[in-house]
Amino acid sequence: MCLAPNPADREDLEFLAQWIGLQLADAHARGGIASGGESIGVIAEDLQGRRDRLVFELVEMNRQDRRQLLSDHRSFQCLLSSKGTLAGLDQVAPD
Repeated sequence: MCLAPNPADREDLEFLAQWIGLQLADAHARGGIASGGESIGVIAEDLQGRRDRLVFELVEMNRQDRRQLLSDHRSFQCLLSSKGTLAGLDQVAPD
């Protein structure tokens, strides 16, 4: 089974990334804390107006995620080439 290529272009992906980022920020801002308040106050206090700190932390987290993603992909490719496709798939979905 072969999947068709995704016709999304760079502009689509940038829009999606921005939208997901806004949703995530909103979820974090509305999230609760142990004392019952909203987390936006704690986040603002932690940043203390230093937007560059937030950007640095987000970029660093993304770098770590990318490294892990690439490592996982290499592992997956290695297993795929040595073990073949998903074990038992031929039993569940025979040709």
